[in-house]
Amino acid sequence: MITQVPFINREEELTQIEELIGQWGTRRILCIQASGGIGKTRLLQEVRRKQTAKSDSAEHGIIVTEIIDFDDDSFHNPKNLLHKIAEISDEKKFEPYFRVLSELRNMEKADSISERVLRTFLEKHEQAFTDCFRTIRSRVVLFMDTCEAVQGTELWDYLAKIISQIENIFILITGRNAKQVGTFLQEKTQENIRFIALKPLNKEASAKYLTHKQRISQVSLEPELIRNLIILAQGRPILLDLAVEWRLREIPLDWLLENTPEEGVFSEKQIEEFERQLICHIADTQLFTDWLILLMAIIYPLNARMIAELLDMPEHQANTLFEQAEKFVFVKQLPDKRISLHDEMRRMINKYVWTSVDPDGERQRDYLERQIRSLGRRIERVQEEEKTYRYQKDISEELNASMIRESLEQERWELKKRLLDHILPADIDETVKVITDLFDESTRIYRLFFRKSLIERMEQCIRRLSAKHTAERYELKKRLIKYFQDCGEYQKASDLVTEILQEEAILPEQQIDMTIQNANLHIRLGNLEQGIADFKSAASVSKKQDFQKYLIRSLNGLGWAYRNQGHFDRALENYLEAYHLSLDIGEYKQIALLLNNISYIYARKGKFQSALENCRRALELCKDREFRRIMGFAYSTQGEIYIRFEHPKEATESYEKALDIFQKEADSEWVSTVQCGLAAVHLSQEEFDKAEEHLNQAIQNAPENLKHRILYYMSRIHIGRHQLNDARQKLEESRILSRKIGDYFYDYVTFLKLIELAYEFREYGQWKQFNDEHNRLYGSRKSEMDLRLRGSCMLSIANLALCSGEYEEALAVYKKSLMMMVKYEVLWRYSVGEQIRRADKQIRECVRKDLLVKLAKDMILCWKENQALMLNSPESLLIFQEWVA
Repeated sequence: MITQVPFINREEELTQIEELIGQWGTRRILCIQASGGIGKTRLLQEVRRKQTAKSDSAEHGIIVTEIIDFDDDSFHNPKNLLHKIAEISDEKKFEPYFRVLSELRNMEKADSISERVLRTFLEKHEQAFTDCFRTIRSRVVLFMDTCEAVQGTELWDYLAKIISQIENIFILITGRNAKQVGTFLQEKTQENIRFIALKPLNKEASAKYLTHKQRISQVSLEPELIRNLIILAQGRPILLDLAVEWRLREIPLDWLLENTPEEGVFSEKQIEEFERQLICHIADTQLFTDWLILLMAIIYPLNARMIAELLDMPEHQANTLFEQAEKFVFVKQLPDKRISLHDEMRRMINKYVWTSVDPDGERQRDYLERQIRSLGRRIERVQEEEKTYRYQKDISEELNASMIRESLEQERWELKKRLLDHILPADIDETVKVITDLFDESTRIYRLFFRKSLIERMEQCIRRLSAKHTAERYELKKRLIKYFQDCGEYQKASDLVTEILQEEAILPEQQIDMTIQNANLHIRLGNLEQGIADFKSAASVSKKQDFQKYLIRSLNGLGWAYRNQGHFDRALENYLEAYHLSLDIGEYKQIALLLNNISYIYARKGKFQSALENCRRALELCKDREFRRIMGFAYSTQGEIYIRFEHPKEATESYEKALDIFQKEADSEWVSTVQCGLAAVHLSQEEFDKAEEHLNQAIQNAPENLKHRILYYMSRIHIGRHQLNDARQKLEESRILSRKIGDYFYDYVTFLKLIELAYEFREYGQWKQFNDEHNRLYGSRKSEMDLRLRGSCMLSIANLALCSGEYEEALAVYKKSLMMMVKYEVLWRYSVGEQIRRADKQIRECVRKDLLVKLAKDMILCWKENQALMLNSPESLLIFQEWVA
């Protein structure tokens, strides 16, 4: 370890930190922000040194943790961070937490565990941490450095939730964006976060710093050199350290002596040249230390084993090199014994040195590719270790191995992004290949958060493409469309599709592909008829051109559009044709998707076992081949099947598994869809508050083709709460939207509910208006769904007519409706028997006794004359007998 310069000119900051640490029993957070090289990490080290010295003598003791540096990618995972905090706070106190964490890891690996159970364990895991923390009698002082390395707010969101539940802790966070982090935590925790903007050293403090540095290093600098250094370093201790470090190692600093400004002021260009001169000797690459410094600028952190592998040297030589690097003032030593360049040194090496020694980026790409491959091998080894520990029932070691694997996977993705950044400026063709491969891989394994980080690079790449790169531009734009569609930004995707379709150089396959995309987007934007027309057009051209993959996609899309219209036979016909084509060419992803879609149709046709079997087979395929997104679809469909056939518990478990998949990847459209499904489950159990909670979440990011469904479920909540005016308003809104987008089912079902509401309002005389409207709008429809709904609608109209005293008209409609239900209804809750039972409760309250007796006798006669009614619902005769009594 090197001897550090005594702390200079930070007394005010140290005093403020000391005061906050001393506020026993409180929760205090201090965020210190500064640009690179100012001394943030050094301040953390000094505070830690002082508090460690005091901790033994404190009345109740102070636990001073090691510094958590977010240069270590493993801490970007919230659970890993929490585990580390537990380890460095008081490991023995956290033993119950470690046991729960181990159980949670095992839960996450089990496909059969429902999201509800998993969520319970997540809450148990967080509660175990806070419970264990509260048993600590000492004040915990926690340090976090380089907070800018954490992308997004997921980690800080998670941490805020934990912080708000614990007391007697002081957290010191430093980084270039510490104020942004602190502001976020303040909003989440309602804690009064303190902020410090760490300023550069002034000239007097810089001179004092250099004096100490010279004495410690036993180096004497010329007065003119000192004067220039103070001006050029601009109060950044890291640059003062570097200059003395190089003089100590007999590296010339002639430039600093030869370029003295007349008025004591350097230009911005001269300051940049100063930075370059401080590190330009590394470009000579005469020493292994030079190559190590270069390596650490692109791959970090490193240990001796990694150095040996990347620099192709024996392990003993790498160990020696590692020990030498530890002594450099610009090298950070992480608690896990790995090393990393100071972020300001990393910036300068990448800006001034790598551009000189490797202008085309070939060597940098080689290092990154080798490390990515190495990480892949290490991940495989750790996975084998996990299996061994699991077999040996060594919970602690299995947990450690699991955390190491997750950290390695995260590090590998980060390196892939760095690799892309090194390719982008150099080779546009290679960039397109790498970026599309990365996008496709992250889509395949459903890592949408990583995919999001590629979008800016894709757009940058598109801008750089020349006119001749038509194929490359198409491939990138196609993926942008996919990204926008998955994020629910349908209009952006639609605009991009239109732009591509208008290009003169578009190829036939590309035109079909974009026509299919256009059809999907039309339907999501509410234009069902145009979507169907586009799918038909794409299917027709695909058949003529023998483009089987596009034909499969077109037929699948047509099936989806037809099922939205309630044409289940047409939908099934298209799905099955696409399924057979997929089997012929071995398109397993499409096979899984089509099995899922077929299962949905069987459910709508009332075939419970067939629906369930096809859905389960789709899930098996998804698990075997890691089709995570389709797995989410299948779990959602399974939930739909179970709720349709009165299995609410199983429906909830299926929906929650789907929700877990979609929420982890911020798949907003499908999160909303699944939330609707969960609302339907709670509605079936008359749990209106829970149903409303799910619908409120669903509406936040719902696509246009889902909003009418949400409004329909909201109306049912209002009906359950007897808020009839609100219910009617929501039904009317839902019906308008349903008709606008061409969703025949919800158009029809909202009409049915409006008829039923008229009964609640005692608007019996409206029956004729409803009957006329029903015949005019729905009388010519012939789909299975329409024929089923027609029976229910006619029965509700007959109930109104009877309550208004229009007996003969009511009887005629009753007879027609009952025969429709016998012939077409497939679900138990809408069967003749169930409908008669519900009608019994309604008409007994408002129909005159003589009309009720007359109706009973006519119904009994109708049953005796019609064998289908007798076979379908013999129990209804009991109700009719009660009417006569």
